Amino acid sequence: MCGGHGAPSASGNDHLAAPGSCKPITARSNETIVAENVHTGYWLQAIYFHKDDRYPDLVGFGLGTEDKPAAITLYVNPKNSPVPGTTKWEAVVIHTTLFPVATTFVDLTGDGYRDIVICDHYGPSIGQLWDAKEKDGGRVQWLRNPGNRFAKREWAAHRIGNSTGMHRLEAGHFSITSHFQILALPVAAHAADLTSPAPVIVYTPVYGANPSEGPKSWKTEVPFPNEFRLIHEVKVIPAAAGKGEFDTALVAGREGIVYLHYDKSTAKWKHTVLATGLPPTEGYPFWGAGSVDVGVVHGDPVGYIATGEAFHGNTVCVYTKRDGAPKGAAALLDAKYWTRHQIDDFGTLSQENAGTVHYLRTGDFDKVGVDAFAIACRGEPLDKPENEGVYIYRPTDLSNAKFHKSKVSDRSASVVVVAPFTNDALDIASISYYVPGSLTGPDCPSIRINPNATFHKA
Repeated sequence: MCGGHGAPSASGNDHLAAPGSCKPITARSNETIVAENVHTGYWLQAIYFHKDDRYPDLVGFGLGTEDKPAAITLYVNPKNSPVPGTTKWEAVVIHTTLFPVATTFVDLTGDGYRDIVICDHYGPSIGQLWDAKEKDGGRVQWLRNPGNRFAKREWAAHRIGNSTGMHRLEAGHFSITSHFQILALPVAAHAADLTSPAPVIVYTPVYGANPSEGPKSWKTEVPFPNEFRLIHEVKVIPAAAGKGEFDTALVAGREGIVYLHYDKSTAKWKHTVLATGLPPTEGYPFWGAGSVDVGVVHGDPVGYIATGEAFHGNTVCVYTKRDGAPKGAAALLDAKYWTRHQIDDFGTLSQENAGTVHYLRTGDFDKVGVDAFAIACRGEPLDKPENEGVYIYRPTDLSNAKFHKSKVSDRSASVVVVAPFTNDALDIASISYYVPGSLTGPDCPSIRINPNATFHKA
């Protein structure tokens, strides 16, 4: 498949699950159903459609299948609806494509509306990745925001680049401040290859005489061509968290938790391995880390680090600061500032070496000045209900890595989104992990929001 080969357009119900292929869900008292009976489930992200919006919408999708493309769907927050008093999250299909994996949002035209950068053509699984040269695998595109949530047409797609196994994207000012750049992270370089390094890529836009038309082309830089394997997750550390002018990033992969940053004084990219994560175990092909985020602690924007270990693993850890560690991003420049603590374990892995912890995000759910964090559990194995759902870990004694664990949802979760969907308090949205050939539960995939008011406090 070449880069210009488009997928068929989706009709209003094309993104729904096939009747009888799964069990429809029934809404529970502690959740708002955003979408149900969707075809597949994987990715979810909050988008502030316009820079002045108070409440975010959601963009969600699954990978789809080769015979049924995925529908990239904007779910409009009822707070942003023109219909007074509505409670329905309206689904608007904005793009159809094959095997999309992740998005990031950034205004590339300067009109105040956030465009979507998306990677697709991943392939059915990590064992069947689409090759970049043979099938335009790991494609990265940007979708232009039309300025209307309810536009009855797909958003115009523009190519950025591609690399086999493209898996995560983030926008930021990583080595320049004049324009936003895209940090692009493939999970693997070749299908079924868990050992070869995959490149870390930075795409920088090139504009013409009229920037409002968007980038005319993109420069591709590969700051780390051979250093990292199986990067599964990334967290951008904003420039405001440190003393520099550039955004930086934490990544979670086989090498553990690694800090990536551009050094302006030497004009070189650098990295620091802060921790190696879960140690290698005989017979287990995954080690290191799979998820990462940082928690704010009373004004310190990098107060602690939370991780899921390893790749699709079962271990939850936190890294606390040692005495004398600096505040903010400066603490990410040296591993000596951090101590690893394992705070939870979801048990034995499956026969396929799969665990349940897939994603995590931090947030101050209780407005106490110290972040807690939420994890998404896929539901592996299916016969262990405690391994499925969304949990919150609240620090009760951070210096001794003591956390209180409570369950927010018992539905399969691939991703958790922490955002104020209904008021100023942080809610948690999640989407089912429903990937044919990898893991599909008995329930039809869905997107839900668990309101902050329903959380069990520590």
